[in-house]
Amino acid sequence: MTSKNKRQKETLKQEDVLQAVVIADSFDVRFAPLTQERPRMLLPMINTPLLDYVLNQLGTAGIQEIIIFCCCHVDQIKQHVKYSKWSSSSSPCQISIIASEDVMSIGDCLRDIDAKDLITSDFVLITGDVVSNLDLATIITKHKKRRETEKSCIMTMVLKRALPQHRSRCTESDLVIAADPQTDRILHHQSGKDAHFEVPLHLFLERSQVALRYDLMDCQVSICSPTVAQLFTDNFDYQTRDDFVRGILINEEIMGNSIYMYAADDLYAARVTNLTMYESVSKDIIGRWTYPVVPDLFDSQSSGTYTYGRHNIYLHQENVTLARGSKLVENVVIGEGTSIGKDTFIRDSVIGRNCIIGEDVTIEGAYIWDNVVVGDWCNIRRAVIADDVTLKDHVSIEPGCVVSFRVVLGPSVTIHGGTLLMSQPPDKDDGFGDDDGGNSAPDAVPDITVVGVDGQGFVYTPGGNDSESDDDEIAQQLVWGQTADEESENDDDISSLSGAESDDITPPESPPLDDTKLFYNEVLDSLQLSALLTRLLPLLSNYFKSPDSQLDCLTALEEYTVHCESMATVLAKVLHLLYNQDVLSEAVIISWWTKCQHKALKTQVQPFITWLQEAEEESGSEEEFD
Repeated sequence: MTSKNKRQKETLKQEDVLQAVVIADSFDVRFAPLTQERPRMLLPMINTPLLDYVLNQLGTAGIQEIIIFCCCHVDQIKQHVKYSKWSSSSSPCQISIIASEDVMSIGDCLRDIDAKDLITSDFVLITGDVVSNLDLATIITKHKKRRETEKSCIMTMVLKRALPQHRSRCTESDLVIAADPQTDRILHHQSGKDAHFEVPLHLFLERSQVALRYDLMDCQVSICSPTVAQLFTDNFDYQTRDDFVRGILINEEIMGNSIYMYAADDLYAARVTNLTMYESVSKDIIGRWTYPVVPDLFDSQSSGTYTYGRHNIYLHQENVTLARGSKLVENVVIGEGTSIGKDTFIRDSVIGRNCIIGEDVTIEGAYIWDNVVVGDWCNIRRAVIADDVTLKDHVSIEPGCVVSFRVVLGPSVTIHGGTLLMSQPPDKDDGFGDDDGGNSAPDAVPDITVVGVDGQGFVYTPGGNDSESDDDEIAQQLVWGQTADEESENDDDISSLSGAESDDITPPESPPLDDTKLFYNEVLDSLQLSALLTRLLPLLSNYFKSPDSQLDCLTALEEYTVHCESMATVLAKVLHLLYNQDVLSEAVIISWWTKCQHKALKTQVQPFITWLQEAEEESGSEEEFD
C-alpha cells in the first residue's frame, strides 16, 4: 500500500513539472549571412545573446525543464549553455538540447520530440527569438484553470496588443483574430502578408457577439497541453504553428479541440524575425519599454554591469574609455573594454565589447558587435557590423548594410546601401541561411571596387549568387524586412480592418456588431476615410434601413465629431457620400441638422444642407412645370 502511494506521488510530481520547448532554428534566411557562422539565437541583442532573454523569461516563470531543439550550429549552442549560469548547480531549471539535421519546420521539431516521449505535462512552446517581460507564470496558471473547466482546450496563444504601424509589430505577418469576447476562445485565425482577410459569415450568424481583433500580434508563445505534440505527429500537414491552429479551428466540431488566447496589454513581447525587428526591439530595450529587461538590470552572464545615465546612455563599468570631444547623444550602449576616439559622434547605436573606435567617426543607428576596429573619419549609418570586422580609415557604410564576421573594408571606400558582405565567398547552396558553410569557392578573389584595396570580403545575395533577381531592393528586403513604402501600401489595402482598432483610446475588445455608436467611433477614425466608407457601403446599407437607424447613425457621427476636430472638417463629405449611395435619406439628414445643438458643427455642414434644400426645390419646380 505504501509502495502504491509512493508511485502515485512520483507520478503526480512528474506531471507537475513545468516544461518548455524552445525552437532554436528560424528555418529562413532573414539573418544571412550572419547565421552562416552563428545561430540566430546566439546573435547579440544589446550585447546579450537572444537565447539568454528566452532562458531568463522561462526561468523567471518557474519553468523547471527546458528543451532546446536545434538543427544548425549545435556545438555553439551546447557550448553556450554549458558555460552559462543555467548549467550551474544553483540553476532553477534543467536544460536539455535536442539536435536533428533532418527537421525543416516547427512541426518536424514537435514530431521528433513526441517520438522521444519528452513531453509529460503542459508545456510552453516558444521560439528562440522572443524578447519579452510577460508574466508567464500567471498565463500558465490561467491556462491550467481553464483546462479544468474546458477539457477541450489544448492551447492558449499569447498575443500582444500592438496597434498597426507600431514598430514592434512586424508588417510581414499581420494577424486577424475572431474570438468569443466572453471566453477568449478563438473562432477564426488568419495571418500572413495578405492584404485582404476573410471572416466566415456563420461566425456572426451563430453568435450575438464576436470580437474581431486587428490590434494583436503573435509573439509565437503558446501554452500547450501534451495533446499538441501528438496532434502534430498525427498530421504531417502541420508544418508551422499557424498550420496547426487553422487545422484545429477547421476541425473543431469533429475533433472537439479548441484554442484560446491571452491578450497582453501592458507588458512587452516581440519577435526578432528580421533585421528591421532587430533594430526595433533594440530601441525598445534601450528605451526601457521592456523593463526590467534592460541593460543595467538584466541578469545575464555575458552582459556584465552597466550604468544608466540620462538620455538612455548605458556605459559598461569595466574599462570603457571616452576620449576628449567624443559625444554620446542619446540611446547609446557601450560594452566592456571599448574605447571611443576623439571627436567621435554616436547616436542610437550599440557598441560591443573590446571595440576600438577611431577619431572623427560618425555612428548613427548602427549595431556594432565585439572586437570591431573602426578607423578614423569613418561614417556608419543604420548597419550591422559583426564580430572581428575591421574598417580602415575613410570608410563610409550607408544604411541597410550588413557586414558579417571578419570582413575587412577600406581604406577610402563607400559601401552602398543594402550591401551584404561576408568574409568568405558565398556558399553555392544557402539552405535556410543557418547552415555551417563549406561549399564556398576557395579561389575567389575579393572585388576591390567594393571592399577597397586592402579589403577582404565578398558580396552575399539572399537566395544565392545564381538568383535570377538582380534587384538590390528585393535582396535587401529579404533580410531587413518590409520597407516603409510597402507598409504604407498595405495599410491602404487593409484600412477597413486597421481603422477598427487603430486608435490609442480604443479598448482592446472589439465592439459588439449591434452597437452602432461604438462601431462608428472606431471605424471612422481611419485615415483612408473615403476608401473605407466605399468598402463598407454594403454593410452600412444593411445596417441603416429605417429612418430611426439612420438618425442613430447621424447622432453617433455628431458625438464623434465633437471630440475629433479632424473629423469635423470632413463630416460634410461623409454625409454627401452616404447620401449619394442612398445610405442616408434627405429627410433624415435635414431633420437631424435642424435638431443639432452644436453650432460649430452645423456651420460645417451648412453648405451641404443648403445644397440639399436647393436640389429639393429645383426638383419640385421641375415636377410643377411638368
